[in-house]
Amino acid sequence: MPSSNSRALLRRATHLVVVTLPAFGGRGVQFLALAAMALLVSPADYGRFTTLQVLVLGLASIAGSTMGTSANAIAARAARAGTRDVRPILASLLIGRRRVLVLNALVSVVAVPVGYAIVVELPTATDVFALAGFGLLSAVLPLGETVVAVLAGTGRYRTASWTDAVRAVVGAGLALVLGMTAGPWWAVVGMLSVDGVIAAVAVVVTLTAVRSGAVPEPVADPRAGLLAGFSANVMGQVTNWIVLWAIGAVGGAAGLGVYGVALRFASIVTLAPQYFGKTVIGQLAAPDPSKNLWTPRSFVAMLGALSVSGSAASLGLLVVVFPALAERYDGLVVMLSAVLIATSLRAVLIGLGHVCVARGHWRTWVLADATSLVVTVFGVLLVLGGSAGVAGATLVVIVTAAANAAGIATRFFGLSRPGAA
Repeated sequence: MPSSNSRALLRRATHLVVVTLPAFGGRGVQFLALAAMALLVSPADYGRFTTLQVLVLGLASIAGSTMGTSANAIAARAARAGTRDVRPILASLLIGRRRVLVLNALVSVVAVPVGYAIVVELPTATDVFALAGFGLLSAVLPLGETVVAVLAGTGRYRTASWTDAVRAVVGAGLALVLGMTAGPWWAVVGMLSVDGVIAAVAVVVTLTAVRSGAVPEPVADPRAGLLAGFSANVMGQVTNWIVLWAIGAVGGAAGLGVYGVALRFASIVTLAPQYFGKTVIGQLAAPDPSKNLWTPRSFVAMLGALSVSGSAASLGLLVVVFPALAERYDGLVVMLSAVLIATSLRAVLIGLGHVCVARGHWRTWVLADATSLVVTVFGVLLVLGGSAGVAGATLVVIVTAAANAAGIATRFFGLSRPGAA
């Protein structure tokens, strides 16, 4: 018969899957929509979409990930202290972070055109204005992530999951329509559209709370961990941009297209730390011994096991369901295999990052991303002198796998040290 520990683990896992199922389903629809777009546009156009997606959404994720994870932990502690209403917690967070949000919007307006010029090519005057607009639009993502984080942190796991599902499904549908009718760049607008609506609602809720005097004193500093989070995520994004630039340098637009399709399939692997983390991080930040909750060890081990099974499912999906993509994009199977190794390690790295945020190990959070960045830079320098084409682009991805492994080792070491922060 299974032990009591095994039964407890099974109950935790079952609950986790059930409450996050809508979010997973939404991302599945998003995956199918963007895979369809890869079949309907040229590899070069899909490469352009992937490039702008990495630049715009990647830049937005710096603030989005930082604010989302820390807001989740703060909301969980507020709920444990007796404040379970989402509105005052959300208002308190947005008021405390208003300067950071405005600064993020201003930086995004400048950073997207600059990033495009560095990674791709010098944009035309018209393109500069368009890219600046995309940068401004990306500033809504941190607000969307904050709303979902507060919902999850206060124990409203299903509501948070359904919100993520709507973001993914509607965003993907608009991305497909706009990508086919207005061009690949506009697909990025579609992907951010729902976050724009959520951001508007969050602002209205905050203004209403301020006018009614319903904003409580925060149980924790709303800006706690933001500096560490921005530092870690900026380095992570710089790493992504270096990888994207290197793939374009050795593989060209075709290499970027193959990489973009592989990323789409590999996103299956990164779903577990992304959505499970939203549910679990509050449990790690404000543990309740009377409940059957996840521990750091069981959470990270679960992510590792799911990464392996998810990689096998992703590769099988390409070979069995989408063989036309493998024929259309030369070298896709090999590229996907390399990307799956890298993203599996990335999933564990993200899970350990959630533990760092929940436990306040800010230094370890930052050092791991710094280590990954250094390994990536040295690895890319070695690859640039070797193979070209899709083969060279695949070598760049292998470098990212080594960088992720180095980051995992750094976080394991930091978290194992008693009293480290």
